[in-house]
Amino acid sequence: EGIVNIGTAGGLHKESKVLDVIIASQAAQFDIDLTPFGYEKSFAEERTSVYSDNDYIQHAAEIMMKLHDGNRVFIAPMVTSDQFIHTQEQVEIILKDYPEALCADMEAAAIGMVCRQFGIPFTIIRSLSDVAVQKNNTLTFEEYVEKASARSAEFCRQFIKQI
Repeated sequence: EGIVNIGTAGGLHKESKVLDVIIASQAAQFDIDLTPFGYEKSFAEERTSVYSDNDYIQHAAEIMMKLHDGNRVFIAPMVTSDQFIHTQEQVEIILKDYPEALCADMEAAAIGMVCRQFGIPFTIIRSLSDVAVQKNNTLTFEEYVEKASARSAEFCRQFIKQI
């Protein structure tokens, strides 16, 4: 009846913190370039961008705000690519065309596009495992995985009850 995809992403802004939660308002495939055909690189371009279901977003935000454990929860755009984003140069390239994006992952936009094609409501939720533009992240990846996984499991239990 619907899809909720939970995973990890890398933060794109210095103000971001490991374990921040981003609930995708929309996701775009940032490394697809259709500009030679007259299309733009932006969240407005339907061929490379997709919107999450508003009801799912609201339910997800309600639950995540209760589970946040002091971590921040945002409803915001994110970008997807087949690259692991780890350099300042990569972040600058992304933010030039997608300045509203808070994080980058490797599958959100693809999942959303398939859901859109089949008329399936969806939302994408990402916990920040790292922030590319920070020299030192606050947790090791192993510490992050333990905390994020526990929160994600509890989120799923509550989301299923609510929907």
